[in-house]
This record gives sequence, structure tokens and C-alpha cells, in this order.
Amino acid sequence: CKLIITNQISNIVSTLINEHQLQNILSNLCKNANEANAENITIHSWLEKGSIKIQITDDGHGFAPNLATQIFTPGFTTKIEGNGIGLSSTKKFLSSLHG
Repeated sequence: CKLIITNQISNIVSTLINEHQLQNILSNLCKNANEANAENITIHSWLEKGSIKIQITDDGHGFAPNLATQIFTPGFTTKIEGNGIGLSSTKKFLSSLHG
């Protein structure tokens, strides 16, 4: 899997948010992309109207559209050996950062 990172902001990220939380968020999302057979994961960050924006995209197979309302529910998983914690905890971390 190829990871592409583009960063249009300076080191202000580490002074404005909990770096450990950000690492957990990015790790969970990249892990999911990798498990969805993504060949490329792109993380792009920039400043927009005083807010830090981070966009993560991948080319993995994704999930069925009818599951969109369930994927962030704690315990929900489509994986045989999944536990449904990754995306729900990621959403919790993002919410704490007003994301």
C-alpha cells in the first residue's frame, strides 16, 4: 500500500490538537483503508478560514451504501474478525476535536 501525504500547513497542528489523538485517528483510518485492499491512501492537510482541514482518501473497495448509517456504531463490523471499535472510536476522537 502506498501512503501519500501532502501538507500545506506548518507545525501548528501539534500545538493546536492532541498529537496522540491525531495519530490514533489517522492510524485507524489507514488501517481500515488497508483492510479494504487500498493500493493508495492519500492524506492532505491545509488551512481554510482559520480551521485545519485534513482529507483522507483511498482507493479501497469501501462498503455498501446501505451501511453508511451504521459504520460508526460501536460494535458494528463487516469483518469476520472485526470488533467494531475502530471507526466508532475515530468518530469519537474527531467529535472531540470539533471535526
